Amino acid sequence: MITASYNRFGYWIYSGDEVVYAAGNHALDSTISTNDQRVMLPLRAIRSCAIRTARELAAERGEQYVGVAREADHG
Repeated sequence: MITASYNRFGYWIYSGDEVVYAAGNHALDSTISTNDQRVMLPLRAIRSCAIRTARELAAERGEQYVGVAREADHG
């Protein structure tokens, strides 16, 4: 079962309770989370990336994609 969560700092993809993928909010480098408004992705873009990545991972792993949820902002 694949799920995703996101907030303004990035997103996380889970298989059950295990994080199998994580990405930050930086527009040019997804390995970075930033507070710099000039390079932060908009929340809507982060959500879209989380959904797309979760669906791709679910298909690759042969697991069911269940959905995405917004988390409280924490950095």
